[in-house]
Amino acid sequence: MKNYQQRTQNILNKTKKERRKRRWIRAAAITSACAVAITALNLTLFLPYPTPPERLSAYKGSEYYPIIQTVDRLTYRETSKKRPKNNWEKWTAAFANLFAIKGGADLGATPDIGIDFEDSVMDSATEWPEGDLPIAPGDDGNSSEGATGDNTSDGKYEEVTDNQVEGVIEGDLFKRTSDYIFHLRGGLIPTGDNLETAYDENTVYSGNGYVLSVYSIAKNQSKRVGRYEITPDQGMQFYTGDAEMYLSADGKTATIITPSFDRENATLYTAAISLNVSSPAAITETSRCYVSGNHVTSRLTDGKLLLVSNFRVKNQPNYDNPEDYLPQVGAAGEMESLPADNILLPEVKTGETARYTVVTTLHPDSLAVQGSYAFFAYSENVYVSKDNLFATRTVTQDERVNGFLLRESVTDVSCVSYAGETLAFKGSASVKGRVNNQYSMDEYDGKLRVFTTFESTTYEEHDHGDGHVSLLFRGSYTSASLYVVDLSDFSIASSVERFAPQGETVRAARFDKNKAYVCTAVEFTDPVFAFNLSDLANITYTDTGEIKGYSFSLTKFTDGTLLGIGYNGSRSLKIELYEETQTGVVSVACYEPDKYTSVSEEYKAHFIDAEHGYVGFFDIGAQEYVLLQFDGYSLREAFREPFISHAGQTRGCMVDGWMYILGTCGLKPVQVY
Repeated sequence: MKNYQQRTQNILNKTKKERRKRRWIRAAAITSACAVAITALNLTLFLPYPTPPERLSAYKGSEYYPIIQTVDRLTYRETSKKRPKNNWEKWTAAFANLFAIKGGADLGATPDIGIDFEDSVMDSATEWPEGDLPIAPGDDGNSSEGATGDNTSDGKYEEVTDNQVEGVIEGDLFKRTSDYIFHLRGGLIPTGDNLETAYDENTVYSGNGYVLSVYSIAKNQSKRVGRYEITPDQGMQFYTGDAEMYLSADGKTATIITPSFDRENATLYTAAISLNVSSPAAITETSRCYVSGNHVTSRLTDGKLLLVSNFRVKNQPNYDNPEDYLPQVGAAGEMESLPADNILLPEVKTGETARYTVVTTLHPDSLAVQGSYAFFAYSENVYVSKDNLFATRTVTQDERVNGFLLRESVTDVSCVSYAGETLAFKGSASVKGRVNNQYSMDEYDGKLRVFTTFESTTYEEHDHGDGHVSLLFRGSYTSASLYVVDLSDFSIASSVERFAPQGETVRAARFDKNKAYVCTAVEFTDPVFAFNLSDLANITYTDTGEIKGYSFSLTKFTDGTLLGIGYNGSRSLKIELYEETQTGVVSVACYEPDKYTSVSEEYKAHFIDAEHGYVGFFDIGAQEYVLLQFDGYSLREAFREPFISHAGQTRGCMVDGWMYILGTCGLKPVQVY
């Protein structure tokens, strides 16, 4: 039995244990409370803001929701003012701002409209006015000035443009009838034109817009018989580098296609403007139509005006405003978004640009909208056949082989038919390589033939173990390939891959039924290849071998020859004729001026009369127009005529032995024979 002291000590020990237990429980409770508080604080301060897709939940019921998701993934990024990732960044930034020295706000930032506009078509001596571009005094854009008299345009339409596809008319800066030449001058408006003088080197320019001039076809008695100024709508501004014009079959309606920039909303459109030119002395505007995006190209065929534009979405658009992220079409103030079913949305990689190629068909006279279709992420080359329109989109594809990364260019080609009453998507095909331009594509006998520049780059991958992988360049390979796509199922029916020497790229191409020609080059050394496509199971080709220079355009010419316009080894003008033989392609004649000569690379800027063997071009440095003729043996100069103009604005045509040269200073007739 325990004594008094033992019982007392036992009671004290139990009391100490209880006290320690209560202290431990209290400490644990305090620790837990602190942990909860710290966790709550971290959640408040450092939990990331909702990611962009969560911000889009309000649009889940929209027919455009897949497009919105794709657009948001491509356009949502940090702006120049850093967006806080969480409340900690937000609160510390706000605290810092309390003590920061306030600077001036950036009020003059240029809006991101995604377009690099071309310079004015005028020469460097001409200056654009500062601020808003003025309109010529007394001009409201709807007035007409012309010669007196009741002359009417009843002449027959005459084709002056070398169209890629017969019956599919391409726009140009000039068109003509049997009686008149219609010429569009863009950029600053030429003012003070003397209506009795067809050519005036002292032309003065002001304002922003176009002048449509009408000239009589009367040899050395030709004169300007009509003049009409085309100015932008209020708040808009024209960009004239890609303007085109059409003339109706009866010669009474002219249609102008031009990029038009909305300065208030920082939005770019393509405008189609219809003019009644039945009386050149009293031209009037009848209608305007707008399509979202910058003008790419257009065609006139079978009573339809096809308009192709490139619409780029601005960064972080407002999805409550359809015009911010959806292509639209219609009259000013009445534009409507394309239905979601009319927008092709392919798989798009992060890092690509949010943009559309928009295809619209309009009535050629009234400009009433007949149909619209858009390819998302398509923005490169467009080829138009008799019934179909093809748009290209180039992406890169990666393949890993034996520890190496192989990166190749692949082009998707999608097709829309315009043969029916509405536009209809037909299908897509993928070919390896990059398409140079519209002339590298051709539809014939249910097949699409495509020349591409094959591009492949090899990298060695190094994994650093921390999630970071670096790429070490190991080499690249370029060549040229030919693909034939069966349009019944968009499969590859035949191909000739990498037929050009290593390092060569496609510079020019031209198809002629079962024949095809392509010029490839490494800098200034080029072969020209001739392909026989009559048997797709056994495609054969021959070439010129190595010659100096290369051609940037190829076309059929007189006596079964092929005309190449390009550069020699010194990057000066070289015009050469080739002929295909049983064993190869040989040079028949070559023109190389004694002095350095620079010309426009725009195919339509050159006059080509294959039937009679004439080639005309504008010598930029000499400010002279040169006409060559092939006499069966050589290309000789028929004349050199002084002519003040801009390379991109100069055109020429021949009527009854007279050459009519058109440029920024008007029309100049020169007798040839």
